[in-house]
Amino acid sequence: MTIETIQDYAFGALEEAPVLIAVFDLQRSVVFANRAYREAAGLAREEILGRKCFEIWGLGKSCEGCPVVASLTTGEPAQAEMSQDNQSHWSVDQGAWLCRAAPLSHGEGALFGAVLTAVSISRRTSAEARLVTQNRRQRMIIDILQFPSGNLQSFLDHALNKAIELTESRIGYIYFYDEDTREFTLNTWSRDVMKECAVVNPQTKYELDRTGIWGEAVRQRQAIVVNDFTSPDPLKKGIPEGHVRLERFLTIPVFQQERIVAVIGVANKQSDYDETDELQLTLLMDAVWKSVEIFRGRDALVRSDDQFRNLFEEMLDGFALHEMIFDAQGNPADYRFLAVNPAFERMTGLSAGRIIGRTVLEVMPGIEPHWIETYGKVVQTGEPVFFENFAAGLGRTFEVKAYRCAPGQFTTIFVDVTESRRVSLGQETLREQLAQARKMESIGRLAGGVAHDFNNMLNIILSNAELVIDDVPLYGQVHEAISEIQKAARRSAALTAQLLAFARKQPVVPRRLDLNARVEGMLKMLGRLIGEDIELVWLPGAGIGTILMDPSQLDQVLANLCVNSRDAIEGSGRITIETADVDLAETDCATMSDTAVPGPYVMLKVSDTGQGMDEETRSRLFEPFFTTKALGKGTGLGLATIHGIVSQNNGSICVRSEVGEGTTFRIFLPRQIEPTAAVVPEAAHADAFGTETLLLVEDEPEILHVARRILERHGYRVLIASTPAEAIRQATGHAAEIRLLVSDVIMPEMNGRDLAGRLGALIPGLKCLFMSGYTADYIAHHGVLDEGVHFIQKPFTKKAFTEMVRLVLDS
Repeated sequence: MTIETIQDYAFGALEEAPVLIAVFDLQRSVVFANRAYREAAGLAREEILGRKCFEIWGLGKSCEGCPVVASLTTGEPAQAEMSQDNQSHWSVDQGAWLCRAAPLSHGEGALFGAVLTAVSISRRTSAEARLVTQNRRQRMIIDILQFPSGNLQSFLDHALNKAIELTESRIGYIYFYDEDTREFTLNTWSRDVMKECAVVNPQTKYELDRTGIWGEAVRQRQAIVVNDFTSPDPLKKGIPEGHVRLERFLTIPVFQQERIVAVIGVANKQSDYDETDELQLTLLMDAVWKSVEIFRGRDALVRSDDQFRNLFEEMLDGFALHEMIFDAQGNPADYRFLAVNPAFERMTGLSAGRIIGRTVLEVMPGIEPHWIETYGKVVQTGEPVFFENFAAGLGRTFEVKAYRCAPGQFTTIFVDVTESRRVSLGQETLREQLAQARKMESIGRLAGGVAHDFNNMLNIILSNAELVIDDVPLYGQVHEAISEIQKAARRSAALTAQLLAFARKQPVVPRRLDLNARVEGMLKMLGRLIGEDIELVWLPGAGIGTILMDPSQLDQVLANLCVNSRDAIEGSGRITIETADVDLAETDCATMSDTAVPGPYVMLKVSDTGQGMDEETRSRLFEPFFTTKALGKGTGLGLATIHGIVSQNNGSICVRSEVGEGTTFRIFLPRQIEPTAAVVPEAAHADAFGTETLLLVEDEPEILHVARRILERHGYRVLIASTPAEAIRQATGHAAEIRLLVSDVIMPEMNGRDLAGRLGALIPGLKCLFMSGYTADYIAHHGVLDEGVHFIQKPFTKKAFTEMVRLVLDS
């Protein structure tokens, strides 16, 4: 064969290849495009040559991640999946393509261009649906191929039932056809036809020339579809009286080589027949006829084998035939590859030439024994197996079906389900996130539901305990008992606060904060908290921006993080606190473990040299009540509380941790950009005593009584009211004396904010302090958490209450 002939073959192969092929010069201009490429672009050869690829396809610019560019740049092969998902300038109808490029070079290695192949993958989004259909067809084909030996008639009855099931039809028939005599012979009708048919003396033989539309499959040698059988059609010659009513009809010829050997018809599907029905029925009948030929003799078996080989070579699923090898004790020990199809080679990366005739232990010495045992059971018992397997080396997930096809032999069929399982995994993740959100919502509702009553009761306990402890000797059993009551009440109050913080219902008064100053103010307290064996390192960022947050929430976050780090350190270690300004981009947000949006942030970073966490622990880190500590050593709310607080302040959390490598928490809080008033340091609390006249309004008698006693002990004159109406009466009679209104927020008749408005009209310049045990979302409806409004959350201590009263009076 001459070089010119070889070149002609090569050019013809490129030109007629069923994939898009183009060759580019070093300037990325097309110098060759095969027929598939030209037809896909809708352009003639002269309209393509010399132009850039993106110009040919009507795009405004070169594609991102173009494999041709990559191949020309690196001199290495490159590939990329190109679609609207990663090409912002593509339209939807541009489709999706798998593009592969390879460099072209002279013998001495100098590049002179690149070759590109492109295959459409637009249908991959419907991969799962196709997979279901393929599996269904394969099961039926395998069922037919494995039909137990018997007579031909029972086999064809079975095949017709499968064809009706496959096409979702109600009735059907199979006729043999003799091209020499041009005559049909009825082989089998479906059972429903036999039940409903009332034709007298039905024929079993028909001449082609006397048939109506059902004979057109032979005359036209192609499938015939009629989706409205009631419409007039010149091809129809009517149906005998008593014939089953036809609504929709599909018939296909069955070919053996070039001859039509049979026709199959199905009818009365609920929806229209389409190309899929035609294809599935064709493939099914191909398999059926192979078995028919086995029944008919050796010569027909040869022809059937040719058709099966075609199916074997062209099927989309990987197919392999194996021979099981048993040891001296009759146990499965190895198996040999007898045949594999091209799809198997593509999916596994194992070439037929390398593995045919060799055993699996020779090809894959590291194979796990259970695979041999599994396939051995298939051969020994005849029971097929179905399973999924993730091939780590290929990064793909396969659905594998194994059947015994002959004594000592078995077949495996591989279906690549990577994409469909990826979709399923995404759906499962969404379900888990929804379940977690519902769990958090339930806990939030629980916390919000009990917060008001629980906080009120704790307020009564705490305040009375503080009053009593002032009146008893400093040492002694009474003092000790009351101290324990106080500790228990404070722990209960802290637990309630944690629940509310986790549920994002904690009442807050956001202020503009200097994060560095706030952290520095806590360093001594944090040092005492973590102990002397652990070094506390403080690395403040220079000139960082401010954040908008309730100071107590920030204190709570930092304390919880340091306690968490302390508990993770065994013996001595180090905890490092850092701050910095950070601008998060889209790519940063995509890699974070928490949801985040791009923008300017101030980062608070707390890292430790502790024992770290495994993946399972990290996945449940912010789950409420999840703890790795011993029973009674932790509530499991610390990190859940942090997550709730950060989320409430529109921030995000990123966690990095490995076993033995310590843990790093990075908290991103929105950086304040708009110009606002300067950050004012917190003033030292003034003397909490005073002599002013206060109006105290509270509908809980116990709280009203104890709050009055606290204020009176601090020198104030206190007027009390248990209802808004009573408060108005008190204010009317003492308007000249009252300087401060201390009021509950939620009361019968009128809320605290409205009461303040009424009293403000009677007493100009009246100052107000609101208190409540309700959650933030409930209080916010009443305007109490608005900027500039003074508020104290129940339960409060005597010190906090009197200091707040003094602060409001002096403001």
